[in-house]
Amino acid sequence: MVAIPPGMPYPFIRDGGPDGFGVIIRIIEEPPGRLAPRGNAYTLGVAAADDELLLALGTLRSEARRLGLRIRLTVTGEHDAGSGSTWDGAIAVTSLSFESSAVTQSSLEERTSKVARGYANLGVRRVVFFFMVMSTDISGDVDVLDVRAENSRMTSEWYVA
Repeated sequence: MVAIPPGMPYPFIRDGGPDGFGVIIRIIEEPPGRLAPRGNAYTLGVAAADDELLLALGTLRSEARRLGLRIRLTVTGEHDAGSGSTWDGAIAVTSLSFESSAVTQSSLEERTSKVARGYANLGVRRVVFFFMVMSTDISGDVDVLDVRAENSRMTSEWYVA
């Protein structure tokens, strides 16, 4: 479940849509009727962010209230996005690898540029890696714990939980 700019073919892992929460929003519909009392559901993901916040935080809070879920979101790491970064290149090469033609340096550069423009057009400045815990709770609240600064040496890791 990775934040992918619109129009970008991305069959690897799962295309989470422009904000990374396209699949997560569908997933959180299930726990309220399936969790045992005091049970938890867990997921990992990669979400789009601007300089400060996850782009989908408002949507996540609305859904938590609507569904009666307590969501604890731990942001563990980040990569720059939308500027031709290493992350943009990784998304580009992964996207290209699922097409029938060979990946060439020029096709990779072109796709990286397209990915970077797509993120930039959405206001995405970075992607953040998160670990999410959901439980039923009538308050429908979202808590965000940001440990990126504590894990600054681990920026090359996908997930740290």
